[in-house]
Amino acid sequence: MSILLKQLKSNQAEIAAQVLDGELIIINLSDGVYYSMDAIGADVWVLLEQGYSLSEISQTLSVAYNIPQNTIEDDLQDLGQQLISENLVRVSEQDLTTQSSLPQLETIRDSYRSPILNIYRDMADMLALDPPMPDLKEVPWK
Repeated sequence: MSILLKQLKSNQAEIAAQVLDGELIIINLSDGVYYSMDAIGADVWVLLEQGYSLSEISQTLSVAYNIPQNTIEDDLQDLGQQLISENLVRVSEQDLTTQSSLPQLETIRDSYRSPILNIYRDMADMLALDPPMPDLKEVPWK
């Protein structure tokens, strides 16, 4: 079965994620790797968090940006695989429940661009010196 039809859940035990000014910022707390995605990627993340499948999200993006759905499905298939390989999301064991309606985007951007996961592996040392979560007692990536 394609990853597009799977339920993806964020790995909340090991990451901190936040959308700031339309950009998604993720920090993997177990290894200190920092990630970012542009506005389209942030939209995809928010909709994944709401329980939508990548297939449902691709339908929404296709309609919103007038792009062939198969183009967006290819983009989201790649993104989903990358999110899994970076341990940012996990494939849920639960059966996917199709939502009663397609997701809605909060904002339609000027144009569609393939969502890209930017990875910054050199941030661990900087984060150890100035942790983004000061209440964290032990920095796991030291």
